[in-house]
Amino acid sequence: MADLLWGLTTKVSLVFLVIYIFSSTRMFNKILRSRTFTLRDKIFMSMIFGFMGIIGTYSGIPYMGAIVNNRMIGVVFGGLIGGPFVGVLSGLIAGGHRFLIDIGGFTALSCGISTSLEGLIAGLLSQYFFRSKNKIVFGFFTGIITETVQMIVILLVAKPFVNAVILVRSISFPMILTNSIGLGLMIIIYQNMLRNNDMQGAFRSEQALRIARESVKYLRMGLTVEASQNVVRIIRNIAKVDAVAITDREKIFAYEGNEYLGFNVGDPIHSNITKQAMEQHIVISSQLDVDIKRKKIKNLSVVIAPLIVNGEAIGSIKLYAMGKSKTSMVDEELASGLAMLFSTQLELSHLDVQKHLLNKAELSVLQAKINPHFLFNALNTIHALIRIEPNQARELLIKFSDYFRNNIIQNDCLITLEKELDQVMTYLELEKARFGNRLLIEFDVPEELGIAVPPLIIQPIIENAINHGIFKHKSSGKVKVMITAFETFYKIAIEDDGIGIDEMIIESIYKVDETTNHIGLLTTHKRLLATYKNNKGLDFESKPGSGTLVSFYIPKGEKV
Repeated sequence: MADLLWGLTTKVSLVFLVIYIFSSTRMFNKILRSRTFTLRDKIFMSMIFGFMGIIGTYSGIPYMGAIVNNRMIGVVFGGLIGGPFVGVLSGLIAGGHRFLIDIGGFTALSCGISTSLEGLIAGLLSQYFFRSKNKIVFGFFTGIITETVQMIVILLVAKPFVNAVILVRSISFPMILTNSIGLGLMIIIYQNMLRNNDMQGAFRSEQALRIARESVKYLRMGLTVEASQNVVRIIRNIAKVDAVAITDREKIFAYEGNEYLGFNVGDPIHSNITKQAMEQHIVISSQLDVDIKRKKIKNLSVVIAPLIVNGEAIGSIKLYAMGKSKTSMVDEELASGLAMLFSTQLELSHLDVQKHLLNKAELSVLQAKINPHFLFNALNTIHALIRIEPNQARELLIKFSDYFRNNIIQNDCLITLEKELDQVMTYLELEKARFGNRLLIEFDVPEELGIAVPPLIIQPIIENAINHGIFKHKSSGKVKVMITAFETFYKIAIEDDGIGIDEMIIESIYKVDETTNHIGLLTTHKRLLATYKNNKGLDFESKPGSGTLVSFYIPKGEKV
């Protein structure tokens, strides 16, 4: 018995050698780290663990017409981490081989059956294995249970029964003990491998965050040559790879790396795998032997991750490693993570552009929607004053031209509040020339206003107050513009003593109802929401016959 115990102990090393060889492969490593397996993954795992079982059979010790072996270690381990499918299939592979190939005496059938049964039991215990706090102990006792089952099957199936009893009495203790300890050691190897991968993953995650943190200021510019070149330099310095490239759909957009590789910015994309990664939206890792500018480069590894913006691949990130410093699965995850971060940032930069265009478009709407009545009334007023007050008419004509010139050329998203108030005052002077003393204007404004506002943000509110609040059903009225400074923001309010504004109109603006007739108020409300984060837009206080107060807030941080 002591000889069998020692012999089995030495044979376990072969099983460990097999698992070590397979664990160094990219696919097997990736599968073991996952907890969700595809059918392809399960079949692949079953073949590996079944092969380990076969190795355990061939490395066994012939004894009393049977083979004392470590076959169960691979099969039971496969069942524990892969579930019933993997356990049964790997058991059938190893057990079927034991039964069909004539390599050992009267226990062939019983060993074939018991190996499949061991895989099934381990597979059924898989969910409890992953929930257990001490997986090594769990694996050890699973080994005892499954090997005990094998001894029972040998007693029930192997013939003659007397020989089976003698055999089991001799081999049960060495096999149960050695294989259970071997299974526990296998689980230790498995946990160390996961821990090592987690450490590498954490290291790469930390690198990805550093890269993202340093790259975000450049990616806000979009996928430009300057931004991309800065980003590849950051990636190479932090990730310590031999070369980094960013491409668009057709060519290398930016490159930083080993000059021996011979890549240059502007070179067209020749690699089919780069095109495949972009077309299929997948991360591809490959090893290449390429000729670059008549230089034969062997063992060039590359990881390619597509940059996806709004569902379309606009380019790719490529990480290169030469010779012994081959890219690993962790490099794949780094490239994939960076691609996702960069894609998100590029989408945000695209949204920033769209937001800027939206603001300009809505400004253009306001510019184009100059009230024709205001235009004709201002011209008629100037015409009437030409004979009786030519100097005043000349001044009004100059203001009229300044008003329209400023209204047309204001294309910036933000202007100084002083400039906006100058435009408002020009508009009010033209209106006051028309209404005379019937229109009273009052300003309550601080002397220093160093903040920025969207252009044409105040005038539409004043225009609404004059045309719909005061002079719709009244003969005179007052408009008051008030700006109050608080610690972190300015409050801008426009108050009139007109007839008030209907609650349904206010509700339509809050709901951003595009069918409302008060386009000036609606557009101003939308522009405030789009320009400032967490801004509530326009706020209305109104009672029928008691006037209207319209206010909004501008953060002090906004400068021009």
